Amino acid sequence: MSKEGNGVPPMHTGDPGFDIEKWMSDARVSQTTGKIVSFHEHVTGKIKQKKPVAEVNVQPIASFEEHVTGKITAKKPRSRANSPEKEKKDEGSDKPKLSGKQVPVTVSVREDQSEGSKVSEKKTSEHAKREKNIADEGKNASDMRLKDPLEIKSRPQKGSRKTSTGKTENARATKKITNIHDDSSKTAQDKKNPKKIRTKRFLRSYIIWFILLVFWETVFKFTSYYDVDFMAILFTIILSIPAAGILTFLTTIFNPKANRVLQCIFAAFLSIYFCAQMVYHTIFGYPFSWFSMGNAGQVAQFYVEIGQGIKEKLLSIILTVIPVLAMIIFGKKLISTKKLTGKGRIRLVIATIVTYGMGILAMLPAGRSDQSPYTLYFQIDSPDSIQEQLGVITQARLDAQRRIFGFKAQNVYGDEYRTPATDVIINTDWENPVFHDPNELVIDFDKLIAEAPDDELKDMHQYFASVESTKQNEYTGIFEGYNIIHITAEGFSSWAVDETHTPTLYKLANEGIKFNNFYNPSWPTSTTDGEYVNCTGLLPKAGVWSFYKSAENYLPFVWGNQFKNIEGYSQPLAWHDHTYDFYRRDLSHPNMGYDYKAVGHGLEITSVWPESDLEMMQKTIPDYINEDKFCVYYMTVSGHLQYNFLGNAQAMAHKDEVQDLPYSDAAKAYIACNMTLDKAMEYLLDELEKAGKLNNTVIILSGDHYPYGLTVDEISEIAGHQVDQNFELYKSTLIMWGYGMNGTVVDKPVAAMDIVPTVSNLFGLPFDSRLVMGRDAFSEGDGLVIFSNRNWLTAKCAYNSKTGEVTNFTDTPVTEDYINGMKAVVNNRLQYSVKILERDYYRVLFGDSLPEMKVITTGASNTNKKDKVEISGEVTDTETEAQDENEGVSEDATETSEETSIETQDNGE
Repeated sequence: MSKEGNGVPPMHTGDPGFDIEKWMSDARVSQTTGKIVSFHEHVTGKIKQKKPVAEVNVQPIASFEEHVTGKITAKKPRSRANSPEKEKKDEGSDKPKLSGKQVPVTVSVREDQSEGSKVSEKKTSEHAKREKNIADEGKNASDMRLKDPLEIKSRPQKGSRKTSTGKTENARATKKITNIHDDSSKTAQDKKNPKKIRTKRFLRSYIIWFILLVFWETVFKFTSYYDVDFMAILFTIILSIPAAGILTFLTTIFNPKANRVLQCIFAAFLSIYFCAQMVYHTIFGYPFSWFSMGNAGQVAQFYVEIGQGIKEKLLSIILTVIPVLAMIIFGKKLISTKKLTGKGRIRLVIATIVTYGMGILAMLPAGRSDQSPYTLYFQIDSPDSIQEQLGVITQARLDAQRRIFGFKAQNVYGDEYRTPATDVIINTDWENPVFHDPNELVIDFDKLIAEAPDDELKDMHQYFASVESTKQNEYTGIFEGYNIIHITAEGFSSWAVDETHTPTLYKLANEGIKFNNFYNPSWPTSTTDGEYVNCTGLLPKAGVWSFYKSAENYLPFVWGNQFKNIEGYSQPLAWHDHTYDFYRRDLSHPNMGYDYKAVGHGLEITSVWPESDLEMMQKTIPDYINEDKFCVYYMTVSGHLQYNFLGNAQAMAHKDEVQDLPYSDAAKAYIACNMTLDKAMEYLLDELEKAGKLNNTVIILSGDHYPYGLTVDEISEIAGHQVDQNFELYKSTLIMWGYGMNGTVVDKPVAAMDIVPTVSNLFGLPFDSRLVMGRDAFSEGDGLVIFSNRNWLTAKCAYNSKTGEVTNFTDTPVTEDYINGMKAVVNNRLQYSVKILERDYYRVLFGDSLPEMKVITTGASNTNKKDKVEISGEVTDTETEAQDENEGVSEDATETSEETSIETQDNGE
């Protein structure tokens, strides 16, 4: 072929309808006429008008003939400015070498030439591109088959990028013309289904998130709970499936880079959250809530305890963090970062909803017991049980959901159990009977029900109107006119009462009213919730700081508000030997009617950890000891964990005195810490005696929670036997001491929630027994202790809500009606206690002042209030008929009933 035959080669010379000789002839004609005919123009017969372009020096490009024959026609010399390197040939080869590089020759067409102009088809150094060879060597032109599509490219545009071979590529400007006559050139990759590839990637992401969640949940369960059952593991796995779908969705809605960042962030956050829950549970025994996270700055003050918790759970923490490191390093290969399409998102959302629904349906066959998955998920608010049975992620989600949207617990147990009717007559003169007045205030519930602004308040009025009230009794008002010192002691329990090391505490516990079966259950926010129960007689709301939330509520039955309205009493005072605003006591305690002072606000003591209760007494007693009558409240701190001889100042102060005890160092340190509290109580009694106030002062002391800074094994060392973790672990000592008492004994079960109504009755204070959750310890009934996980016990039996096991304390087994009736009582007290807090219910009933006490008008009234108490001898029997039939409950809780007696001398004696 002559040089004049240069033109554009056909796409497929093997086309049977293609005449190569005619095409070459036409190409020569087109060159003569000054037109270059492209393949498209040749086929369609349409000649595009080209715009003139500036004359440029171009590099010669091999013609079709030169390419086939391998003979390169000499080219005219180029200008120096645009001259490329001299082309070289390899020895023994007739292939051209350009610029020292072996590259395939490409036939290009400039589409911007005007009609009649002749532009040598040369590849410029600025725009030329090297492409693959379009034909195999050694074959005739008629037999040539193009292996790859010919790419016709426009000049480089904005957004072009260089490939690994140095070529410039512009995806938007590149046009690929595929062979329509032969499909055999398709590669295996072309035959793959991109939808299937995408589905596999997202399915793999789903599976990886699921595996991560199950792994974290499993590590947490076996680290934090001593008894993990199969159902807890099963439902945690089931509920992790939709959670994995949510995580997959959240990490596939943006571009790949953003999705990758989100994957790392979510993985890191979740691992930190699991670790934090692990450490918190180790220290406090309960999960922390989102509300607590908002106040994490205060919790961070216990950095020593946090460090100890991390040390104890270090291996579990490492196991929890490893998957995050794997996600950061290998995640891009393991998990898809591609953006999910609209249809893909819909499918993922549907899959998540379906798996969630299947998880809910799976709860139905598990039953409706107190700790069943369905009950925990829909009907009660028990964070610790939810976390144990359904998992950390489910507990966190339910906590957030219930805090934002609210939650109404349901009564699924029917009617409450009612104490069998007892005679209120206390003499045998039927003509002139003597009645006990009820511990009730004058409240017109019928009117309140009729005028209730909403259904919830109406329901509350109906419930409290139906509650069985307690009656006044022989002990009503026996302490009227006395001074009162109320103490909530940090970590105090019966394990701290020792005749040798804590003799003052031992004296107070055994000389005052002795409660053999007093329990101090722990609540989700440990110290502040325990203090809330001690001071209000209410049960706390899970997920919040109930004391802090009560700061704007009207609390008429707390003793600060009671005594400040009684003539003759000075302004009630309160102290705490730690930070003033910790747990926001700066708001809650003034709301109880106290003039409150603490470290940083009115109380200056030595800065050590924990601070000294003895020093607090020394600094504060002068503020009230010379008052005629006073009401005082203390919240101590010396008994706080960690129990060791390294960072605990109070333990170190008494280290030498406990070295001979046959206990571990932690148990010794716990006793040592409470020796400071004992010294404080000794100092208090001495000062009261010096001031002549000991004879008419009552001291009330109890702990805020059991010493969870000790392990169960360490507590068992002090107890001398293996302590049961369902009930006995929470058994404690309630000190109710007055000068001249002679060992009054109460055997029936009593709880921390009973302190307020019991003391209020002893002091003759106006209160309504229907509106607090506890009961007067000297009233009729079997007594009731409610635990946070809905375990409960009475004088008749103990009920394990997790297993459904009932342990009888009497020879007569309890009936199913009794069990269900008591379940209803427990459920209602927990539920309506929360409603009192949420609705500021006391203000709804009373405004800002209490009405008068209700008095029985039929027959003679006997309130037993005396100016000088002089009661001795046998007064009443507290029937508890408990038999030692349960190894899981303390021996004292299962003893048969004993006579309760009280001997209180005249103040002057």
